[in-house]
Amino acid sequence: EYDAAQEIVTKAEAALDAITTTLTPEDADDRTLLAAKKYLFDQKERVLEAVGVSFVGDVAPILNTKCSRCHGMQASGGLNLNTFASIQRGGRSGLLLTPGSPTRSLIMAKLIHPDDAQRMPRGAARLSDDELLKISIWIKKGAKFDAQDADATLADLIRTANRPALGKVEIPKPSGTETVSFTKDIAPFMVNLCVRCHSGNTPASGLDLTTFEKMMEGGDSGRVIIPGNVEGSRMFRLVGGLENPRMPANNQARITRQNYDDFKKWFEEGNKFDGDSIKTPLRDLVPSVAEARAEELAKLTDDQWLDLRLERTEDQWKRTLPKEPGSRVEGEEFLVWGNVSRERLTEINTMAEKNLLGIKTMFSDKSDKRTFNGRLAIMVFKDRLGYEEFNLTIERRRPDASIIGHTKVTDSLEDAYVVLEDLGDDPAEGQMNFETNLVTQLSSAYLQKSGTRLPDWVSFGTGLYLAARSGGDAYFKTLPPVAAEALTGITQPEAIFAEGAFSPGQSGAVGYTLVTFLIKNGGAGKFGQFVSRLKSGSTVDAAFRAIYRADATAMAIGYSKTLPQP
Repeated sequence: EYDAAQEIVTKAEAALDAITTTLTPEDADDRTLLAAKKYLFDQKERVLEAVGVSFVGDVAPILNTKCSRCHGMQASGGLNLNTFASIQRGGRSGLLLTPGSPTRSLIMAKLIHPDDAQRMPRGAARLSDDELLKISIWIKKGAKFDAQDADATLADLIRTANRPALGKVEIPKPSGTETVSFTKDIAPFMVNLCVRCHSGNTPASGLDLTTFEKMMEGGDSGRVIIPGNVEGSRMFRLVGGLENPRMPANNQARITRQNYDDFKKWFEEGNKFDGDSIKTPLRDLVPSVAEARAEELAKLTDDQWLDLRLERTEDQWKRTLPKEPGSRVEGEEFLVWGNVSRERLTEINTMAEKNLLGIKTMFSDKSDKRTFNGRLAIMVFKDRLGYEEFNLTIERRRPDASIIGHTKVTDSLEDAYVVLEDLGDDPAEGQMNFETNLVTQLSSAYLQKSGTRLPDWVSFGTGLYLAARSGGDAYFKTLPPVAAEALTGITQPEAIFAEGAFSPGQSGAVGYTLVTFLIKNGGAGKFGQFVSRLKSGSTVDAAFRAIYRADATAMAIGYSKTLPQP
């Protein structure tokens, strides 16, 4: 009865138009208008009930157009509406759909909420009656998914549904004789010049260039690449200037002559794909600036690494204290630079060499290679003014008054340095001496060079534990009470292991007492295994379970019992 129902709807719409356009506000009968609108709505519902509602054809376009701004990749409220699978999962407020019951489905409650501030889409017009009706009928009919890939984006589902069938996409594979590589020569300039317009929920001309697979599928006009056919491929005609509008668009940078030559040769050689997966985003095929720099650094010789370390350290020192050049001592493992005496720098180098050996021994590191490419730079300032100036000029921050040293080791080792304020070997009561400060930062630097960010309590605690084994520093006696006081603000035991749980003045005390507790209750060997687990990406809880056979909560409770009562 679809045709008959549609005829009724058409007549009802015409009648409603006549009522609303011919009657003046004074003559209009609100009850008549409401009755007419309800009649029209009922007829539309009757049609949709009869023919059903398609998720891909009816619901997905509404959600993609009206909801993706907030609930796309940003996932406001923990709700991602980018795919059917994510729609099914819901967000922090719970599940969106109760198949068969629109009135019990959270999505409908949000869409028809009477409060403008609470109704979705937030800050935009309410969905039309027709749009709400389609979503409601779809849910009533079981909220069924009528496509194949629930993880495909709504935009992809809509484009695929609207695109004429072109048959299976063939992906040309390399033979090994190609002179142009897609991943090395083509993908980089496409990512920089093309992907910005040809991506997202509404890519230009329906052509999505985020993956090789989508590029080969084509856009609204069909396929844009015919492998091996240069002038017959729409993509080359547009990029190569054989057809207008020329691509990239006028507001984009143009391809270079080298880009053009590579692009043409790639077509002539059959548009081969030399990556691992056609579904991999092109951005992932192209090394970032950091990755490209890491590749350059990996090729440096030992002498070139030393030249780089000297150059960067001297530059940082000059920017910090341009009128005070300082001096340096170069050892086997360290480059020590500072404005203290040369004798002090030599003493610090010897001190650092001895303690680095202790750190490597703790972690069973028997490598005879230099620990840091180009050596680890140790910059020493004779007073607080110099140390604070380095933080302000180089690190762009103002350090907490309790911080007298810090470390920076990047994944590529382009930066690898320790910066210290020299408080001397006999500082004021309650402060660590220079060697303790040095060992703490050396330990942090050593653990950072793995490339994995470890919790501060592990890095600093390890250094302080190693320094304490040398004895002679009254500073360590002050740490347990500080740690006990810090724990009074913790409501959940396992929260003591969370990053940022303590202030800079407390983190060292907690780290030292925690590491001491772990080593006393399992030995240095087990602690080394625990740290290795963290470096491999394990969570603190999982590492505790694997090495100490107890969860984070139990370990936290056991540790807290070893501290004095605050």
